[in-house]
Amino acid sequence: MGLIFDVLAAPVALPTRGLMFIFNKIVEQVNNEMLDDSKVRMQLLELQALLDSGQITEEEFYEAEEELLDRLDAILEFKENQQRRSAGEDEAEYDDEYEEAESDGDGEPDDSGLDQGEQKR
Repeated sequence: MGLIFDVLAAPVALPTRGLMFIFNKIVEQVNNEMLDDSKVRMQLLELQALLDSGQITEEEFYEAEEELLDRLDAILEFKENQQRRSAGEDEAEYDDEYEEAESDGDGEPDDSGLDQGEQKR
């Protein structure tokens, strides 16, 4: 039944999956662009060069620098939170795997660590 459904649903499901793939790639690219702290650092250097050359005033420099530093702080904070979240997920997955390894599948703790005399009791 599943194969028949897959064949009949293919004209709708395949284009939908293709669109979802494209949308996910677009979101990934946008995130990469927005979270690229090297671009903000480069803009800070360019801003300093403009100040040094006298093309902007110190007041304009400090205003623009504040905006760029705020943006850089937001990027770094987001990346730290993302790393903490992924570390928490990795730890949760490890805990799940550890619990499964301790159990022999029937919900009871695995007694393979006991010697033969203790297993028979």
